[in-house]
Amino acid sequence: MIHRRVVALMYHGLGEPADAAEGARYTVRLEELDAQLDVAAAAPGGVLDPRAPSDGPGVVLTFDDGEASVRTEALPRLAALGMRGALFMTTGFLGRPGYLDAAGLRAIHRAGWLIGAHGHTHRFLTLLEPDELHDELERSRAILSAVLGEAPVHLSLPGGRTSDEVERAARAHGFTTFWTSRPGCNASLGEGGVLRRTAIRRGTPLERFARLCRGEPLAHLADELDMGARGLVRRAMGDARYHAFTGRLLGLAGRR
Repeated sequence: MIHRRVVALMYHGLGEPADAAEGARYTVRLEELDAQLDVAAAAPGGVLDPRAPSDGPGVVLTFDDGEASVRTEALPRLAALGMRGALFMTTGFLGRPGYLDAAGLRAIHRAGWLIGAHGHTHRFLTLLEPDELHDELERSRAILSAVLGEAPVHLSLPGGRTSDEVERAARAHGFTTFWTSRPGCNASLGEGGVLRRTAIRRGTPLERFARLCRGEPLAHLADELDMGARGLVRRAMGDARYHAFTGRLLGLAGRR
């Protein structure tokens, strides 16, 4: 059965992590990526151009943070298959070892990818005071505007954390479209609104990946239930304590 849905997938780095201290949990192996691109291309609707409105079905490939491997590994692979992705740059990481520099970011932009913001420092926007939130949004948008020659209107929310206050502030700075870390399918793809994304981690089984690309409700429901359960714990503990606690657990488990 074809489910007429837009499935947005969220990647980070490829091959080896840009920051070894952060671990490789969100760094997909190159052989995994190669297999996943073939599966995504064969899914109903194939891989969609994130800049073009669509009512689905189809898959959107997005990359957060701005690791250099997006240019060296993802860009040529997608180009060879006639695909484009979306990159959300954490502007404070621009030029750091392991991350894109301005020239790399411009190369991805010239290739026709959607370029959006991912904050300036990668702090969770929901934890910031109003003046800090203003600075985070203003700096990220200004830097991307200067590098690319056009202002971004898409914002990927660090950690997926959002609120009415965050979205009001972001709209006041010119952002129109918000990409979250909330798993699930989208009814359509287009400018404006809030979009769900499903994280792809190192070791994601290919059969499960295929089910996600097909928009199978039960495949996405498992992620939604998991996130809902973690959300209850996070609200009870508070964002800062929850993030520190889960980071320690992942470190002990060797999954960072």
